[in-house]
Amino acid sequence: MTAHQPQPFDPEGSQYETLYPPKPSKRRIKRFKKALSRLWTSCCCLLLPPLYKCWMHLVWATSRVDGNFDSIRRLNQRGSGLLAAIWHEDVFMAPRLFSSFQIYTLASTARIGRIITAVLEAHGFKVFRGGSGQSRRGRRRNHAIRNMIYYLKQNPDSIYGIAVDGTKGPAHRLKPGICKMAQECRVPVFLVHTQAKRALRLPTWDKTVVPLPFNRIRTQVVGPFWIHPEATADERESFRQHLERELKALSDHMAAEIKAAKGKSPKPSAYVANVGNELDLQHEKLPSRAGSQEETKPNPTGHQGSNGTRRGNMKQSGKRQFCLLTLFFLLPIALDALPL
Repeated sequence: MTAHQPQPFDPEGSQYETLYPPKPSKRRIKRFKKALSRLWTSCCCLLLPPLYKCWMHLVWATSRVDGNFDSIRRLNQRGSGLLAAIWHEDVFMAPRLFSSFQIYTLASTARIGRIITAVLEAHGFKVFRGGSGQSRRGRRRNHAIRNMIYYLKQNPDSIYGIAVDGTKGPAHRLKPGICKMAQECRVPVFLVHTQAKRALRLPTWDKTVVPLPFNRIRTQVVGPFWIHPEATADERESFRQHLERELKALSDHMAAEIKAAKGKSPKPSAYVANVGNELDLQHEKLPSRAGSQEETKPNPTGHQGSNGTRRGNMKQSGKRQFCLLTLFFLLPIALDALPL
């Protein structure tokens, strides 16, 4: 594998279509339709990211925006990775909300996923491609979670942002993938919800929220929530249900504040979450197991580590070789300079 090619567990992002090209159809009409569809998708990938940036800049410039991400930033600065869980209805605002972080996320392998990936990458996101949809080869691509787990183990200070009710719903039904990632990678989960006073809701399964200008936008972050790395399947299911209840309660609490305001500026109040274990909601007290992942076993493809690890090893090897060559050339000069 050459140096410019990504490692098999790195985020594919917009390179997914190049790495996994579709199988050409035997019928001309199908090839023509697919060519038109790819052309339309490419145009959307070029036009939508700048349009989205302009719209969100207008909304943010004319609105009062409140959001405190200090708990996430403080934990990440201590070298700990984490998982930020949101409902899929908030994905429209997510690129702008998390633009100050280096976020890793997940997008589908469908053509709409390619458009979403272009918008996310324009805001500095790194995108894994996968999910529960069908692949172009007719097989279900279920490797995305495995790749994300492996990458987080190799880069333990990464921040993952995940829409936990999936790409197809049902809405507000938390999928078990985030619990598996939190357990295997030994990282906490933060619940994030954003509420806009004035917004449009798209006619999609998740009722995606599109904020309007001259608005009041507020974000609340609740966490961390921890799961024990030795938790059983039943305990992991209880953890999933606990996160689902808390994220639902958080969104209901913020929606009730907006509804009770009745045209006035809503008075913000912090949501008080329920504690699942003694480590939940402890911002300063980290468990001893945090950030102490075991060494990952070699993957079946035989590739070890990520691009960053391999490049670091190459740099160290190059420095050693340079020092040896310098010593080899300078040693005769030093010997000649010594008095006989």
